[in-house]
Amino acid sequence: MPNVTLFKQESNIFKWKDIETFLIRSQYNEMLDFVMKEYDTIQYPVPAGENRPAGQPSFLNRNNCLTIEPCPTAIYAQTNQTSSPVGKKTSEKDENSAIINNPPDECFIDRPDRSFIPKFVYERKTFLEPPPSNLDLTFITNGITGGAVIWLYYYERMGIFKILGALLDDYNYRGKYTISGRREYTSTIPPERLNTYSILMDMISTLHRIGISSNLRDRICLYQRFLGVSIENNLGIESERNTGFMNTFNRLIDYSLEYYKAKQLAQAIQAQSATSPQPRSSVATQTSIRDTITVLKQHFEPLQYGRNQINTFIGIATVHATLCLVNMLRAEIGIPAQYQKPEEFIPAAYDILVAKRSLTLNETNRFIIYDNCASYGYRLLTDIETIKLPELTTIATGSTLDTWLNDIEGLIEGYRNAYSALPEKVEAIV
Repeated sequence: MPNVTLFKQESNIFKWKDIETFLIRSQYNEMLDFVMKEYDTIQYPVPAGENRPAGQPSFLNRNNCLTIEPCPTAIYAQTNQTSSPVGKKTSEKDENSAIINNPPDECFIDRPDRSFIPKFVYERKTFLEPPPSNLDLTFITNGITGGAVIWLYYYERMGIFKILGALLDDYNYRGKYTISGRREYTSTIPPERLNTYSILMDMISTLHRIGISSNLRDRICLYQRFLGVSIENNLGIESERNTGFMNTFNRLIDYSLEYYKAKQLAQAIQAQSATSPQPRSSVATQTSIRDTITVLKQHFEPLQYGRNQINTFIGIATVHATLCLVNMLRAEIGIPAQYQKPEEFIPAAYDILVAKRSLTLNETNRFIIYDNCASYGYRLLTDIETIKLPELTTIATGSTLDTWLNDIEGLIEGYRNAYSALPEKVEAIV
């Protein structure tokens, strides 16, 4: 059994059910419920009783980011059975059934009637094989960490909100595309595809009209106040900037890469001699990394200020709604039918709706690059925010810091490579 737990469940992690305004919760619960049903039944179906298969999009992988999942209903089993129980939904309950598993608390939002809600969830995956026997690297959360902000930031730079803005503008006002407002079959849609996109489109439009949507001003202030960076805009918004955040994070990436380079060299030298002892890690570099983590953890405090957490939740929900909506509207906006994956139809939608140009194939895929930055950045920052500093030992061989750095090597390299391939460089950060 592991005797050291490296990550702790922070008491200040903000969860979806902590949003006290019923209007916001009810409207977004309804929209997310629609999105998840569309995900699970049409766009990315999951076999009954199984987790999402590996081939599904990264934004639906609970090991990659804070994603959304449907909450299970109460599970029932026949009381007259002695074998392993057979799960049934609530609607299938009868007099011979008994509750064997209640949905978790995260599946409830409204305290008086305990109604079901969508579930936000992230579950940390350990990459070491075999996992260390003396160190528990697992972590699960249903709430907002600093990593969720950088995830949202990179999806913003991907152009998701610009795509949504163009769709809403056309649906409500311009009318260039044949986006129907009917809620039924049409002659141009095959029987297996109900004309249900108009339901989601109108839900999102209503959120904007009543003033509880994810708006650009809120997100600009969120990025400035927490990440210390902004996005291109003409609103002239100035708020307090957490200027040291990205500089410290980038310095941590550089120290980590230096650490891996030195260790790889030591391992290469050791491989040439069977009698060489276990390669030693640089204690000086480990100490620099630990000190940088200490400084970076202090920069997470601004996330607790103002509406930063609520704006992050609403932004993530809007990203999922947009990804779902664009998939449903592919034919209406002129995306070829064979473009069925997000890495195909999102860049196409950006070209058509935002860049206003014909479909182009570039050296890098817009969706993949930004999604990689988002998912790698999320996992790294969530680790840093929740890691227990007293447990990070810095010794030459077998330190807990050494084990953790080995576990996240792929994340560090993945983030560095994805960021270096971004089509918009420093000039995109203002």
